[in-house]
Amino acid sequence: MVNTGLLLRRPYESAYAAYRRFLVANRFETTATLIAALNALGVHSTRKPGQPWLAPNARLWERQFCEKNGIAFQSAGWVDPRAPLRNCPSCAAQCYHSTLFQYPWAKLCPLHNIPIVTSCPGCKRPWPVPSELLKRTCPHCSAHVSLVTLVGNEGFSNNMDTHAFEPVWAALKHYEINPQTTLLAENAGINQYEKHCSLREDHTEWPSLVAHRQPTLRSAFEAFGVPLSPVCERVYEVCQRPKEVNPRRSLETRWERRLSRQFDIALSAFLSKRFGKKVVHGSEDFVFANEYSLAYIIYSSRQIWLSVVNQSPRRRCNLPYVPGCEMFSFSGVEPPGAPCFVTLLDDEAPLTPDLFRLRGGSFTSKLPRDLQVWLYRCDLWWTFVVILRFLDAMAEGIRQGKSVQKSFGSLHGSTELTGWYRPRYFITVNQERRITIRVPDWIDRGSANNFELISDYMQ
Repeated sequence: MVNTGLLLRRPYESAYAAYRRFLVANRFETTATLIAALNALGVHSTRKPGQPWLAPNARLWERQFCEKNGIAFQSAGWVDPRAPLRNCPSCAAQCYHSTLFQYPWAKLCPLHNIPIVTSCPGCKRPWPVPSELLKRTCPHCSAHVSLVTLVGNEGFSNNMDTHAFEPVWAALKHYEINPQTTLLAENAGINQYEKHCSLREDHTEWPSLVAHRQPTLRSAFEAFGVPLSPVCERVYEVCQRPKEVNPRRSLETRWERRLSRQFDIALSAFLSKRFGKKVVHGSEDFVFANEYSLAYIIYSSRQIWLSVVNQSPRRRCNLPYVPGCEMFSFSGVEPPGAPCFVTLLDDEAPLTPDLFRLRGGSFTSKLPRDLQVWLYRCDLWWTFVVILRFLDAMAEGIRQGKSVQKSFGSLHGSTELTGWYRPRYFITVNQERRITIRVPDWIDRGSANNFELISDYMQ
């Protein structure tokens, strides 16, 4: 008889935890024996090349067993096989893993108040992937654990109250079910931002934006060790979109140039005041004598930012990088997108701007000009800060003796440093046609030219 391992089941477990407890419950059986036993029970499916067979069929057997015996079946959360496993050591010792641990913003386990880590403290190796559970012998992370020992352990029942997961789990499910509003830019250039979406659940700013004005949810995220940042929320009225008018891109581009020029003047004044005029204007001696210094990084950031913002809106072009800063030219890397401000104007008088169309609802609407200006300025500030952080991280790798290629390779998977197209807003529209947009406070303050916000970062 194949044991389902239901004795070890706990709420909010992942598919990885479900498979591990199945193996632990049948630890005296080989993989071939388990496959044969499941086939004998009528549990079998066509095996796809390169795809595991035992794990999904073990779940299928558990579902059938629960339905047959009147036990509620509990769906297990999916775990991306490409991402490294993250787990709480105390939870792992009790054969538990939650999908919530896989989100990068989760730092602590709410059950044990200890850090979520990527390596087993027992064998000092990364947590085993499903195919390694039977190959390892570590009693802390493998499937070679006695079921009797686990259940008889006093810690099995203590400090495993998963009610702390409920608010965060509910917020994730609500976010997945409800369609998110998309602001779609019209007539954007091929290398420009064409839409603004609500950020994904794995974005580090997602907890802060979702939990804004919800004290209970904020407490739940804080139990996961999430550093919640201040949030700016703006609410605008939207109305029905007028008849189509063919906008002139040349007039639309004037808005972009005007706002980016105003923004650059304020940014340059701040940098000059804090670091000197050479940081803004630079010189050949300054650039080559101070490579990878903080001043050089800030100077390079502004030069690349100007190139990104002012590149042609209708064609993809090679950006005029400053010497030594060609890290975006590596293969497989998308060039940074440029902000886009598309204002609907005719030849005689300006009409109500129609920069973005609302997607996700049953109507298409126009947005007020102050919203468009604010979004564009937020994009300008975001672009500069991302470039600044990217160059700073690159320089740090080079200071450690890494080559430019290796430094870039270590950052390739960082969504915060290379995620040019990652959305960073929280956008909702209610039935009264009010649009609510939340952004991290540091983006809003930067868009208002309050550059002192990053003064500590640029010490």
